[in-house]
Amino acid sequence: MIDEAEKDRRRTLLKIHLEAENRGDIEGVMETFAPDAVMTYNHTEFPNPEAISAAHAYLGFSRMQGAFSPAQNVANNVSLPKPTSLSKVECAVPTKGIS
Repeated sequence: MIDEAEKDRRRTLLKIHLEAENRGDIEGVMETFAPDAVMTYNHTEFPNPEAISAAHAYLGFSRMQGAFSPAQNVANNVSLPKPTSLSKVECAVPTKGIS
């Protein structure tokens, strides 16, 4: 179990992370990851900062065109129960042109 101070720290970090993604600010996104972070998305592991950054850019969380540009995140049902899990986040992507 984590204490309230740690929950607040994680919520703040998540807010900063989502705001950076929604601005398309890859540098800001990467500042929210530890240097040795490993990101898992859709059961795929991104084992280093370069791979994490590339995944964000590919999805549309950069100033360049991505698969879901402009991708936007909305935090719903933030869950902080495990020390190794920051949150659960819903990714809202545009539906224009998607069938």
